Parts: sequence; C-alpha cells; structure tokens
Amino acid sequence: MKDLFVKTSNYVAFEAGINKALSRGAMEATNMLVYGPPGTGKTENIDYWAVQNEAIHLRANEGWTPRQFMKELATKAGIDASGSGQALFERLLAYMVGTGTPLVIDEVNFCLADNAAVMEKIRDFSDRTETLVVYAGDERVIPKIGRHAQIASRFAAVVEFKMATLADVRQLCDELAEVTIADDLVAEMHHKSGGRVRSVIDAIAVAERVGKKTGGQVCLADCVGMELLFDWQTRRSAIVKPLRKGV
Repeated sequence: MKDLFVKTSNYVAFEAGINKALSRGAMEATNMLVYGPPGTGKTENIDYWAVQNEAIHLRANEGWTPRQFMKELATKAGIDASGSGQALFERLLAYMVGTGTPLVIDEVNFCLADNAAVMEKIRDFSDRTETLVVYAGDERVIPKIGRHAQIASRFAAVVEFKMATLADVRQLCDELAEVTIADDLVAEMHHKSGGRVRSVIDAIAVAERVGKKTGGQVCLADCVGMELLFDWQTRRSAIVKPLRKGV
C-alpha cells in the first residue's frame, strides 16, 4: 500500500474551515473546532495539517491541568519548562508572538474539566497573540463548550467530520492501493466498513493481497469467502458472501 495522505471530503471541509477562521472578522475569534465520531479520521487529518503548517500538535489527557498543558507546549516548542507558572507563561507568550505558531489540541473533551481551566489558559495565549487554535473532539463536546460563553464566542469555524462516502472509499482505493480495485468491491468495502476509514484501509490491504495474485486487478468475486475486515466494535468479521446468480 502506498504511503500517502488522501484528501477526502472531510479534509476538504477541514481546509475550508481553516480558511474561514483565518479570514475571520473578529480577531479574537481564533478558534476552530473539528468534531465527529471515532473512525472519521479526525486525528490523521489534523496531524497532517499540523505537519504541513508547522503547527504544534498536543493530545489532551484525562486530568490535564493548565500547568501540564504549558509544560507539554514548552517541550514541543523547545522552551525551558522550569520555574513558576507565570515565568513559563511569559516565555511561551513571547515564543508564540514571535513565531505565530498555530496550535492543534486533540481530545479537547479533556480540556473542559475544572470549569474549562485548560481552555481558559489556551484562551489567554490566543487572545494576546491572535494565534489560530484547532481543537478536535467528539460530538459530545459541543454543548460542553457552549456552557462557557467566553470560550464559545471565540470559535470562527466548526467542522463536522462524517463517515466516508462511497466516493471517498473510491478515492482511497485509487490513491492507496497498488492494484486496481473494481467498483463492486469498493461498494462492498463502503458497506461493510460503515464508512470508518480505518476499516477501509484494512479492506484495501486484503484486496491488495488478492490483486497481486490475480494480475493486478481485483473484484468482489475474487474475494468470496475472505475476511474483508474485522469490526472491533461488534467483534465480527466481515466475510464476503458468494454472489447471487446473475450478479
């Protein structure tokens, strides 16, 4: 399988959100939220964007405190993390003013504990530096952020990540697979995966193994009886069933 990042419809929507945030009218509205269920590729997409734009990507953890956030940010930025909280804040503030480095915060749900203390600290930075901050989390985070008016008012864009469409799966197969995957097998991948990108990738790997034995092309009939993917949520294998007569 090719080692490529595929810009599916979710990434296109993500980039549109970034552009909206960067062209915002209110300069204090420096935040963007990406949300959606697991399996939609949030982490992979924001990580790709972070690398391409030299942003600092942090993953929030349960029990994260403002101090821990600042220490992790300092480590990623290559800044001395010792001393008092105020001294560390001033060093980080100077760094962000000087570089304009965007921030990407994954698992934003963990930033809302203790009356959103971590998000308030991040707001301290973004308000003073007008730095773009991209947050990512699941759909449960939206009403939680909404309870904090000072924070919610600073979101210039909100982007929902959705399960992969049939066109997305076709694109993933075309750009990642080292064999040609027929439309009927693409449709089966989309159906069996429920649009979860990780499961589609697993299915492409199976199709590749078959396709390399069938002359570089693979269709649904070539995979009958095989485990196309394993659904870890239901703990069930997706086995390709024999085709109906006339199909």
